[in-house]
Amino acid sequence: MIFPHTILVSGKDFATCCQQVRGFLQGNKVLDYESLEFIEAGSCCGADPNFCRRLNAVIKRHRQNIVFLVNELNQMGFHSVDDIQNMEQGYPSKVLHILGHLLDGYVCVDSRFYNLVDHGHQVPPATIASIKKLPQLYWLIRLNGHRASNLEASLRE
Repeated sequence: MIFPHTILVSGKDFATCCQQVRGFLQGNKVLDYESLEFIEAGSCCGADPNFCRRLNAVIKRHRQNIVFLVNELNQMGFHSVDDIQNMEQGYPSKVLHILGHLLDGYVCVDSRFYNLVDHGHQVPPATIASIKKLPQLYWLIRLNGHRASNLEASLRE
């Protein structure tokens, strides 16, 4: 299976940023990818005129995934926190589990965007200010994680 990610990283160049991402992902027991494919053509430096547009687009996709999961829960009859008290194991609890990861900043296979600078799925105002001040030190690294089996819950199932 292929799991696409875009990672916000701080570093001097594409190669340095890829090394940081590789180190982070290799230390992650949940993702446990057999191989990583870094896509230079899909990556860009903060100095690139399209950087802000691309950053906003991946954040928007991340938020759309959250809305999708919330809607899934609503369609299954979960409309408030009280409704989850009697949730059975299975698809509903899997959806809630993934939603928790995407909200709390824990990287998972469904993290299409991850901010390695701040270790989460959001980009705080201080990081945005830093990107504006020193854009050449920030990169969006596009990659695919590969593994033969799907060992963790994913939206793809």
